[in-house]
Amino acid sequence: MIKHIVVDTSYLLEFYKIGGKETRKCWSEEGHKRVKEKFDEEDKLESRFYFPIPVLFEFANHINDANNKQKVLKCLMELIEKCQTLPNYTITPCSDAEDMESFMVDLIEIVNKFTNEFNQKPLSLTNVSIIAEVQRLEKFFKNNKRMQKNNLKIHIWTKNRALKGKEPDEEENPFV
Repeated sequence: MIKHIVVDTSYLLEFYKIGGKETRKCWSEEGHKRVKEKFDEEDKLESRFYFPIPVLFEFANHINDANNKQKVLKCLMELIEKCQTLPNYTITPCSDAEDMESFMVDLIEIVNKFTNEFNQKPLSLTNVSIIAEVQRLEKFFKNNKRMQKNNLKIHIWTKNRALKGKEPDEEENPFV
C-alpha cells in the first residue's frame, strides 16, 4: 500500500516545535511526539509527502510567533533541502500547469473555490490549496493505469478537523 500524504502547516509547527509566545503556541510536547512518530513511521514505509507552496509560506509566516526567528528559517530550509534530496518529499504548486498562463487559470480556480464554497467554513486559502493538491493527486492516479487508486491511499495530515474531513481516504489513528 502506497500512501500519499499532503502535509498542512499545523503538522510542520508540531514537528519543528514552532511558536513561542504563549498566545500563539502552535505545538505541544505530546503533539510533537505524535507527529514525529508519524513521519518516522511513514518514512520507513516510503510514503510520499507533498508540501504545497502555500503551506511553506504559511509556515514561514510563523517567524513572528517564534522565540527564535532563525529557528523557523532553519527549519524551512531543512524542509526545502529534504524536498530537493529525498525522492519521497515533494514541494508542489497545487497545479499541473506547464506555463504561467495555465497556472493562473488553476490559481483563479482555487481562489474561486475559496470564495464561493469554503469562506463560510473554518478553511483558509492555504487549506483550499491543500484540497486542490489532493484533487490533483486523485486525478493523476485515476488517469495513470500504472498507479491504480486501489493500490494507494491519499491522506491530509492536519489538525484542522474541517480540512481533515476533505481527506479522500480515511486515515487510521489520525492526529487532529
